[in-house]
Amino acid sequence: MKTPLIAATIAAGALALAGCASTSGQIVDGPAELTAAPSPTETGAVPLGAAWEYDSGLTMKLGKPKTYRPGKYSTPLAKTDSALVTTVTIDNQTGAAYDPIAFYATAIAGEAGQSCEQIFDSEARVDGTPSTTISNGRRVTFDLGFACPVPSGELITIEAASDLASLDNTEVLFEGRLP
Repeated sequence: MKTPLIAATIAAGALALAGCASTSGQIVDGPAELTAAPSPTETGAVPLGAAWEYDSGLTMKLGKPKTYRPGKYSTPLAKTDSALVTTVTIDNQTGAAYDPIAFYATAIAGEAGQSCEQIFDSEARVDGTPSTTISNGRRVTFDLGFACPVPSGELITIEAASDLASLDNTEVLFEGRLP
């Protein structure tokens, strides 16, 4: 008799996850520092250097990638073909405080979509997301680094999300070329 209950629970979970996978927001021309390109890439991703505004009023921008040389104490320590840094700006116009520690990003690069590792380098202030809550009407800027096993000029896709636990969570794909 437990089988119908288990099946119903699985079906309800699948429906909830399907609702979370939808993209709700838009590419925007934000405040002067967040000026966005008005059109997505041919794959539907937001171009690196453009901003994405969630329906909630939270805006996220990943800058165009810049060549980066990790310090001797950075992680990962392995040498890669390409290391880059992108400046992330999160502008909070939601009407409530936002905790950027909930932000996350992952990246793939190259024709085969090889996984890039996030770089942590405290000497260069490339050390992940800040942990101070952003008041409504304020913004935060920080650098994220990635080590990619492909050469310069290859396509990079960075998946970013504002919050894994929120209903406003929408993974947004940003695309550009490795420097």
